Parts: sequence; C-alpha cells; structure tokens
Amino acid sequence: MTDSKFDDMPRRAWGEVLKGLVFLPYHGALITSRRVEEYMKFMRFRADRIAYGYDSLSLERIRGLAETEPAPRGVPFSSRHFSVISGFGTEERLPSVIDGYALYAKKSSNPRPLHLFGIGALEARLREKVTSLELDELIVFRGTVRSHSCSRALASTLALLLVGAEEQSRLVVIKAQALGVPVIYSPESGARDEILRSGINGFLIGPDDPEGLAFFMDLVASNRALWERVATEALKAANQGDVSRFAAGVGQLCGARAFDAKF
Repeated sequence: MTDSKFDDMPRRAWGEVLKGLVFLPYHGALITSRRVEEYMKFMRFRADRIAYGYDSLSLERIRGLAETEPAPRGVPFSSRHFSVISGFGTEERLPSVIDGYALYAKKSSNPRPLHLFGIGALEARLREKVTSLELDELIVFRGTVRSHSCSRALASTLALLLVGAEEQSRLVVIKAQALGVPVIYSPESGARDEILRSGINGFLIGPDDPEGLAFFMDLVASNRALWERVATEALKAANQGDVSRFAAGVGQLCGARAFDAKF
C-alpha cells in the first residue's frame, strides 16, 4: 500500500534500484492516484497488479462524528472559518499561508478567522509571525486534532487550506469532502490527481503563492452562491474516498492472485 509519487522528492538512481529490489516479493500495489500508478509502473509493477483504494476512510463515521449536516447545509455560511490541518514540523509553507491570510484580511472588511490545527517545532515561529502581523485576534491555534474534533472543526469550515510542500496523503481532503468543504490546494497535493478539481470542488494555487491564496480566500468568503456550488461538488466527490473503494481494491488484487495460483 503506497501513496508515494516520483515527484515527492529528488530521486537518486541507486535509491530507486534498491527500492525496486525491496518490491520484488510483492504481488501487487494498492494505490491512491494516477501519479502513484505511474510511479509503481516505473517500479515494474504490471498494470493489472495495481488497484486503487488506499488512503480511504469511512464517510459514515466522519459525518457521524461531525454531529451536523455536511455543507452547504449544516453550519451557516456566515459562521464558517478557514482551517489548516497540518503538522508544524519542518513545513516551510506555513509562514506563507499566514502571509496569504494577512493579504486576505487586509482587503476584507470583515475577515473570517483562520484556525490552525497542529503542533510541532514551528509553532513558536508561527505565533511570533502572527503577532508581528497583528493577527492574534483572527488566527486561532487549536493544538492537536483528533478524529472527533477534526470532524467537528471541518463541519464549521468554509474552506480547507492545503498548501504543503509535500502532501502525499489525501486523508484530510477526504474528511473535508465528506463534510462538503472545498479545498484551496497547491500542486503537491496527493489528492489533486483524482478527487480535486480546480474551479469545481476547490481551487488550485501555485506553490508558495500567498497572493493566489488570498484571492481565493476572499472569493469563497464573499460569494455565497459560488461557495455553495463548490461545496455541493465537494460533497459529490466524497464517495471516491470511501472505505468501500479499499475493499474493492483488495478484492481486485486478491482475485488476480487467485487467478495466478490456479494457472
């Protein structure tokens, strides 16, 4: 099971050869997206030994934990905030997110709050940046987020900001879409190949692009009709991340294995 893509990081020939040797005992690969499929083919997995369904979740459980209806229903449009759910480790894009939010807050007469969920080494630096920009009353540090609190937080979110330098996992996107929350995302997102569509259920910005982030934040915060449309499309896309796809993928690989054993 993997969500690794060739473009996640710089690759070295010797490392890829070694990884190929590690993969030799495996019959098949359970993956997440087109770029992962291309990488597995590069690793010499046959097309019929690759199945989709990894990085999936129970949509029913996420919605039950939220304790409210998904967007565009549920929490009123006017009461929603922006959210970032990320580890504050070595992620250098988080300061850029705050820069983007500062641009948005400057142009908006009534900016929506930004809730930051996560902990890590960068937290002190981020807090200093927030204070220096005089955004303490608008940016809220929420600390560690667990399953229940994550669902509740997303249920009141206007848009999820996913602009990390490396974001292989698409689980947070699945959680957001299960609750009808659009995503503003960067090209590195592992979900952009299959379940994110810019202008349909979210918005794609460039890497390290605070101006683009501010533009789309202002757009969804001020245009209720647009937000309701992309929220509805996000909710429609959620089934692509349901755990039923995991079961189907495993069944596909097991079926291929049984066929090989027979013949």
